[in-house]
Amino acid sequence: RSDAGGRRRKQRTTYRMCDDGMERSSTGANGRRMEAQERRGRTEEEATNDVSDPWRSWLDRRRKEDARKGRLRSLAVLDGRMDVCEFGSNDALGLSQHVEVKREASKTAWERGMGPRGSALVCGHTDLHVQLAQRLCRLTRDERCLLFPTGYAANLAVLSALGDEGCHVFSDQLNHASIVDACRMAKRNGAHVSVYRHNDVQQLERWMERSERPRKLVITEGIFSMDGDFAELKKLAALKEKHKFWLAVDEAHATLICGKRGAGATEAFGIEDAVDIHIGTLSKAIGCQGGFVTTHAQLYDFLVTHARTHIYSTALPAPILSAALMAIHIATRDDVLRCKLWRNVRLFSELMGCNFASHIAPILVGGEQETLQMSEKLLKSGYHVTAIRPPTVPPGTSRLRVAISASHSEDQIKGIATALKQLGIDVGASRFFFNYTRIFPEIEGAAAAPQASKL
Repeated sequence: RSDAGGRRRKQRTTYRMCDDGMERSSTGANGRRMEAQERRGRTEEEATNDVSDPWRSWLDRRRKEDARKGRLRSLAVLDGRMDVCEFGSNDALGLSQHVEVKREASKTAWERGMGPRGSALVCGHTDLHVQLAQRLCRLTRDERCLLFPTGYAANLAVLSALGDEGCHVFSDQLNHASIVDACRMAKRNGAHVSVYRHNDVQQLERWMERSERPRKLVITEGIFSMDGDFAELKKLAALKEKHKFWLAVDEAHATLICGKRGAGATEAFGIEDAVDIHIGTLSKAIGCQGGFVTTHAQLYDFLVTHARTHIYSTALPAPILSAALMAIHIATRDDVLRCKLWRNVRLFSELMGCNFASHIAPILVGGEQETLQMSEKLLKSGYHVTAIRPPTVPPGTSRLRVAISASHSEDQIKGIATALKQLGIDVGASRFFFNYTRIFPEIEGAAAAPQASKL
């Protein structure tokens, strides 16, 4: 009898651990639950799916939890809908649909197919990869460039390769999820990771002064992907003079958009020489697919040997490479597209009564369901604007993320502004959780005279 009691206590303990998501057993409480389900007339298949298979049971609980929080996501097909104007795409210069880019991709696909299907170290590195890497080096004025399948993979590569017991990584609070995950990998490798308040360079300096690790790395976005504001790049460059850390800047949303050459926010703020690692993507303003890191030759050689997302990923397809080369050529041969984008940003800001810092214009709503409903109403009005919710942004800061493009006409900009106002949105009176309306002098100049501005 005492043994039976012990078994019962053990079974109850196992059941509590199941609730915590740690273990699952088909005996004890779970077995009694199956018997109860059968007594209620449930089929054996239902009982098996819900109880005997711990993965299905866990997935079911997680789905219910996501539904309760209003965070279920689904995929919708919008491409090709002629009745919808796209304000959610990162194709900031409209180059993904440029006739010369499409022609170049088609030509290369006909001549080369997809190119060698292997990693760069096996057979995938071609003359097109070399040409694109050299072109990106000229853009950022760095020595060497390494290509990746995505910008996400580029961030993972840098921090996972550099992070170890002698490294201290400092990351901005609002950095992209790819940087967040890269920091987690660096931490697992032994690095110490500190996340400083958004753009709070004073806090960063205090923490840096207390750091005992010999190697320090600060990583930030140039333009923050969900807030559209700029990093305090000049202050970071000044801080680097005092503390001699390495500075990595993710220019995903600034490449081809900022700077006289289109090199990004670091060029626009005149701190290129202070940046040790430029990280970028081919999938936003360049309008293609892929990621890259430009840096000095010593780090390049190290990444070729240690960057796992490069070593174990199939090289970029040939049509993507030639399309990216053409897109960069189009965007840098003159300022037409870049100036058109900044004029659209200025027009949208004037119509909404808020000086948005960049082509990413976040409109704070707050509640998740309310934000989703507004997004759905805009779609019915003919405008696709993405609803951004937790965990992408902090709870209580759900927003409509309006992505302005050079491909938008003046009428389309006026149309989305009118549609937003019809929903009762008054950006000028909104209480922003973050400082979206901060305008640096360089950006103010671009809004006033984009054709003459270095942005």
